[in-house]
Amino acid sequence: MTASVQQSELVDELDELEHSLLLEKTQQAFAEVFEAFGFKANHGRIWGVLFACTTPLSQRELMRLSGLSSGLISQSLAELGRYGMVKPLEVEDRRELLYQLEDNMAKVVSSILSRREERVISRLIERMKEIKLELAINERDSSRTRERLRRIEQILALGHLARSIFQLIGKLSHYSYQTVKLGAGVLSRLHVPELPKWFEHEHIPYQDVSSRPLE
Repeated sequence: MTASVQQSELVDELDELEHSLLLEKTQQAFAEVFEAFGFKANHGRIWGVLFACTTPLSQRELMRLSGLSSGLISQSLAELGRYGMVKPLEVEDRRELLYQLEDNMAKVVSSILSRREERVISRLIERMKEIKLELAINERDSSRTRERLRRIEQILALGHLARSIFQLIGKLSHYSYQTVKLGAGVLSRLHVPELPKWFEHEHIPYQDVSSRPLE
């Protein structure tokens, strides 16, 4: 495909998207999702534009479709690039740097979780371990102390479970979309029985296996 044909197709797509309901809804949807994960709405709007457009875009074209200023576009692209969600692209016959999405969506989700949510969870786990040790050393054995330790162990167990899920999502990024979709379908059909009552007994000590990497 020649450069002139590519440029013509890009112009057609920009004209198609500029006032389309698809572009508006896509920007709104990702703005809400990105804000929920601690990003700014502008990050989601820009990502939504790139998601809706099938060809890489320049900053000028992103300004046109998103309605955001040049400064916001530049800052947001830099941040998205640090998280591996957007890739810069040099194209022959285009003097401007272009930007496109990371095609591997599992990799995008893994990047967000590992660099933001997983760090928060890890800090919480370390704080809970410190508090647990403090209780064990300085507090006398009493019903109140045991209740506090039980609550801490619950937080630790949930924290390690969350971190293991983040690691699993990271491993999924190495597989194709079709494989991930097939695996999700299989998991959705699995019947998970209720845990036996003895499993939930409060006197069973929490086992810290957080240092074991997923195979």
